[in-house]
Amino acid sequence: MGGVLFIDEAYSLNKGGDGGFGQEAINTLLQRLTADAGKFVCVLAGYTKEMNEFLQTNSGLERRFRKIEFLDYEPAALEQIFRNLLKKSDMTLDDSAEKGIAAYFRTVYEQRNPQSFGNAGAVVNIFKQAKERQGARLAEKLQQGQATAAELRTLTLADIAGEQARANATTAELMQGFSRIVGAASAKKKMENLLNQIRLNRRRAELTHTPFQNLNICFAFIGHPDTGQKEFREAMTRVLADIGIISRDGVRNLTVPQLLQLLAQQGAERRLIDEMLAQHGKTIYIIDATPSEWQQVEEEFPVLSEFVNDRFVFDDYTPQDLASLFVDYLRSQNLRLADDAIETLVGYFGSHAEGGRSEMKLLYNEVIFRQNSRLSTSDDISDEALLTITKGDIPTD
Repeated sequence: MGGVLFIDEAYSLNKGGDGGFGQEAINTLLQRLTADAGKFVCVLAGYTKEMNEFLQTNSGLERRFRKIEFLDYEPAALEQIFRNLLKKSDMTLDDSAEKGIAAYFRTVYEQRNPQSFGNAGAVVNIFKQAKERQGARLAEKLQQGQATAAELRTLTLADIAGEQARANATTAELMQGFSRIVGAASAKKKMENLLNQIRLNRRRAELTHTPFQNLNICFAFIGHPDTGQKEFREAMTRVLADIGIISRDGVRNLTVPQLLQLLAQQGAERRLIDEMLAQHGKTIYIIDATPSEWQQVEEEFPVLSEFVNDRFVFDDYTPQDLASLFVDYLRSQNLRLADDAIETLVGYFGSHAEGGRSEMKLLYNEVIFRQNSRLSTSDDISDEALLTITKGDIPTD
C-alpha cells in the first residue's frame, strides 16, 4: 500500500448509470478508505459545483473527505501566466498590448463562467489563439519573405483579444471612425454620448453578473438631404458591429415615405414597435427624416416618435464644411487645390451653400471648364499645372 491515489474529475464515476461500474468503483473506494485508513492518500479533484454534487450523492464520501477549494485566478495572476508564456516563447508585446492587456484579462475574469473556467488552461488557449491570429496577420508578409524577426516575436492587442480588442476600445478611440466625416458636430456629440452609455451599461452588467442589453434600438437622423447622414450611418454601423452591439448587417434604414407606407394600416404603429422590440439585440432601426418630415411623424404617430428617443440632428453644411468636402472631392480625382485658393472657395460656397453636396459635381465641372480655358492658350503645360486648381478657376458669382 502507500502512495497517493489521485482521481481527476471524480464526479465522472457517478455518471455511468445503471449499466456502468461507477457505483461499484465508489463502493470499493469507500471500503479501501475504511480498511486501509492511514496507509495511503486519496485526492478527488474536479470543478467546484460538480464535486459538491458528487460528494452529496453518498454520505460516506462527504464524511471521509476534507474539502479544499481553489479559487479562480484573479486578473493580475492570469496576466502573469500569459507573460510567463510570452517569456518562455521568447515573445513580446507591442504598445497597444502593453496598454490593453490588463483590461483584457480583467474582462476575461469578469465574463468567465465560474463553473467551467479553465484558469491557467484558459490562458494557454488564449496564447495559442494569439499566435494563430498573429500568423494570419503576417501571412502575406511571410509569403513574400518580408516579415522581420521583431514582427514574428511581437503580439498586438488585436492578436490577443481578437474582436474583443475593439470592444475594449475607449470612446475616444471609437470616435476616430467619425473623424473623416465633415460637419455633423451635433450628431457626433450624440454618438459620443451613446458610446459612453453603452460602455457604462456593459461595465455595470459585468460587475453585477447580469446580461448586458443595449437599450438603444431606434434612432432618427434629422436633417436636410445629403448633409452627412449616409457617411454617418456607415461609420455608426461599423463601430456598433465592432463592439458587438449588432452584426454587420444589423441595421434597418427607413425613410419617412417608407415609414408612412408601413404605418398606413390601422394598428401598424404598435406592430412596428413590437417588431423593433422583438429584434432587440440583433437589429437597430434608423429613420431618415427632414425636419418637416419628422414634425409630421411626431404629429401623426406620437407613440412611435416617443419610442424613438435617440435623435441625431444633422445641421446644414457651413461654407467651410462645403469647401472641405470639395477639397476631398478634388483629391478623389487626384487633383489639388492651390494653397491661396481656399478663401475664394469658401467665399463661393457662402452664396451657394443651399445645394449641399449636390453642388460638388456642378462646381467641379465648372472649375475644370475654367481651368481648360485658362491653360488652352499655353503651349507648354506642366503636369503640376494641369493637376492644380487655382483661385482663378473658381467662379465668384
